[in-house]
This record gives sequence, C-alpha cells and structure tokens, in this order.
Amino acid sequence: MSEYFMFSKDVKREEIAPGVYRKIMGWTPELMIIHVDFGEKTAFPPHSHPHVQITYVVEGRFEIEIDKEKSILSKGDVYVVPGNTMHAVKCLEKGVLLDTFSPAREDFLNDM
Repeated sequence: MSEYFMFSKDVKREEIAPGVYRKIMGWTPELMIIHVDFGEKTAFPPHSHPHVQITYVVEGRFEIEIDKEKSILSKGDVYVVPGNTMHAVKCLEKGVLLDTFSPAREDFLNDM
C-alpha cells in the first residue's frame, strides 16, 4: 500500500444502505473522496453532517434534495451541500457518485 496511490481493486467496498455501496478512495485530514455505487431505485435517506460535501455525478440519474430543494442530476452534474444541511439522494437510474468531504469524515474512517 502506498501513501500516494489507491487502487480500487484493493479498497474495501461496504454497503451503507440497501443497494448502495461505498469505497473510501483517499483522504487527508482536510479532504476525503468517496466512490458510491447506487443500484436503480435505491436511496440514501435524509441526513446532515458538519462537513462540506461536493458531489460529481459519474453516471446515472439522481433526484437530489438539499434543504427541501429538489433537482434531477445526471452524468457530469455537481451538487454542493454546506455543512449541517439536510440532504438526501434517490437513484432514478443505476449510477455512481463521487463524493468529496472537507474536512475528512473521521466517522467513516472509524468504521474501517
């Protein structure tokens, strides 16, 4: 294992909701990147956290709700969640999200 390179094949995949899988791909104390696979018609329930989150839609279609505002996003779109803001994800077509968090989600690291 290198401190500089992370290979997807070597990273633990964990189910975080029915049909939703996460891989923690890399982190420093200031920043974390997560690969999240969603099966079609799966969801991640409303939640909040103190971390700023910026998410890139790699593939698929998603209904994103942030602070009671909803939008449909697809490949190439991005959404931003300020810290301590309620948000939720519904996957409309099987897809992948790339989540970034600042600072890193220590609660995720504690689960490893």
